[in-house]
Amino acid sequence: MQKLSFVRQFEKYSPKVNVGAGADTLTLFLDFPVVLQDIQGAKKRLRYDEVLVEEESYIAKIQTEDLMGNVFSITDTWTTKDGLIQIDREVTYSEVKKETAVRLTTEFDLVDSKAKSFDDYGFIIPGALYNKNDTDHDGIDDYLATFNQDYKDDRNPSLSVTAYSKKGKRFVSLIRADIPTMDETITREQIKARHFVHNTDIGSLGLSPSMIEANGVTLRCDYPFYERNTFCLNVDGSEWSAYKQIAKPITFKMSYILQIDDAKDLTDACWKTTKLQMERVLNPEVKLLFTLNSSIADRWFTIVSVNSRIKKAIQQVILYIFHRVKNMAHRTCWNMDFAEPRH
Repeated sequence: MQKLSFVRQFEKYSPKVNVGAGADTLTLFLDFPVVLQDIQGAKKRLRYDEVLVEEESYIAKIQTEDLMGNVFSITDTWTTKDGLIQIDREVTYSEVKKETAVRLTTEFDLVDSKAKSFDDYGFIIPGALYNKNDTDHDGIDDYLATFNQDYKDDRNPSLSVTAYSKKGKRFVSLIRADIPTMDETITREQIKARHFVHNTDIGSLGLSPSMIEANGVTLRCDYPFYERNTFCLNVDGSEWSAYKQIAKPITFKMSYILQIDDAKDLTDACWKTTKLQMERVLNPEVKLLFTLNSSIADRWFTIVSVNSRIKKAIQQVILYIFHRVKNMAHRTCWNMDFAEPRH
């Protein structure tokens, strides 16, 4: 059974999730639940100022200024329901003195007491990372050559990252709960700049070995997106990131889910998260623009049409070869006439 609490430190609060007890414990700790970074690279690490209890939820609040003097607040609503922990985040810039652009990062430091090192974990990022992508067993990811990885929401088909404890036989999946609804085309100039202001609802999810515990893992989310090592739209693997423009008072929201459960292996963990996302995201009421019968008829028409074109092309090739051979025969006879010996 998972237990959510808020640790008081330096007159602020940091969330903590415990599963199990004693020598069989899994812990998630967020020392700084929000890190605000502006496009110039300046960071502000934030803990909650206060935590209120409202029915089944904890309302955690931050009220402060960024380095430009702009006043903003962050409200995280932590709700435990049906074995899941959902975090609904609302960011409000109420007073903007100087235009800026920002990105928010949240890191979940995961430690399973039965794990001895990073090797005791397996990972799933659908379509990108399975276990450790280490087919030659040299301890390094075969593609990125690092386990410090992040993937934009539009490159992550299940909007999730999963860390599985092989010895503890349990997993944690960090999931983007809300579906991104808006994005704009990235320009060549932005690709070259690598860090740029962009109007998008696309975030990113990622993971890395823990910088705090030798037997730990860090799961993280960024909004807007931040890929720390990537070959997406470049060839040198350099990082790139989008930033939210803050030019006037603005409010924006995003939500995440923590799924913590037992699993017999990494595949089982992957299936449980996939099944959860299928039940959450897939909409069976979406109407298709065509019926099954009409699609079958269209397929047959396409096949017949393609076959007809292929047949015509083959006939043209045969006719061309026939004429070439016939012309060659005429030229050979003509040349033989001139080659006859004369006395």
